[in-house]
Amino acid sequence: MIGVLHVVDTLALGGAERMAVNLANAMPRDRFRAHLCCTRRGGPLESEIAPHVRWFCLGRRSRFDFNAIRRLARYIADHRIELIHAQSTSVFIAGLASGVARRGKVLWHDQYGGLRSDGRSVLPYHVISYKLAGVLAVSDELANWSARHLKVRRDRIWYVPNFVRIQVEEVLPGEIDLPGIRGSRLVQVANLRPQKDHLTSIRALALVVKEVPEAHLLLVGAAPDPQWTAQLFAEIHRLGLERHVTHLGPRPDVFRIVRNSDVGLLSSASEGFPLVLLEYGAAGLAAVATRVGQCPEILDEGRAGLLVRAGDPGQLAQAILALLRSPGYRDELARRLQERVRTVYSPEAILEKVLKAYESVLAG
Repeated sequence: MIGVLHVVDTLALGGAERMAVNLANAMPRDRFRAHLCCTRRGGPLESEIAPHVRWFCLGRRSRFDFNAIRRLARYIADHRIELIHAQSTSVFIAGLASGVARRGKVLWHDQYGGLRSDGRSVLPYHVISYKLAGVLAVSDELANWSARHLKVRRDRIWYVPNFVRIQVEEVLPGEIDLPGIRGSRLVQVANLRPQKDHLTSIRALALVVKEVPEAHLLLVGAAPDPQWTAQLFAEIHRLGLERHVTHLGPRPDVFRIVRNSDVGLLSSASEGFPLVLLEYGAAGLAAVATRVGQCPEILDEGRAGLLVRAGDPGQLAQAILALLRSPGYRDELARRLQERVRTVYSPEAILEKVLKAYESVLAG
């Protein structure tokens, strides 16, 4: 059997982290020995790792923690790892450890969502690009970036969407004690950072409550940027929305929260392939998203959810009001998105794409 090591920086509640766990769990056990390494620290997703996946945490302290690199190289050699599937920035330590171990082909899974909003430095990735046997990109923009800036051959780049595993017990109807009332409860699942542009959601909400006074927005996610968080809550105070917004923080029961909401929001300034839209769909929720990254594809160009311009509170408010005012329309969009999640973005469909990339990389 082929030894595959999935590498990710943490096991926090994030898109790349969840994909690392999902993929490690889904590897066909008759063909692959699945391993999982979190390079910095663990997190809530530890509980979702399947029993057959061998996992460990390096606890590295910096990008060039040489002791951690040596430990990872030793693991790669001792366990005869043939393929290293590195998520996002974990590609740096994966590439270095592969070089020290002199084994393991590195496949980079590029999940970066800030390409449009803040760009990213080419130099660090250019330095490590010589170790890349291939790139899995979650958006067309990222695929083009690797080809243009890193000179990766087009036949070594694969567009692979994300997927979610629908847990029936998590999406069954069931009340949960949440602020707001059913029929007017909005939810936005995203860590509080500039790329996600919660300010646009807050400004849209100020317009919505003029028409639907009972509207309430739940913000689900960590707050890693204190300065941005302070700016966000200052805007909430300025607009007098304290009674209409609740920050729930990072939560392990995201599906239940989403299932007991009415409209899912994504107001990002830029995205790669936002896993949260699939989570909205899996939980049977209608979605409104900005027209960035792969959002138009996920929402079937507006047929399975509403699309608005990034940074436009007025257009976002109108989309929210359209869904709040028409439960039938809302339910129909939710049904269409849920069907896309079950078919187009099913684990089986996406895993088939990943395994084809594996075969190509291993064949050299």
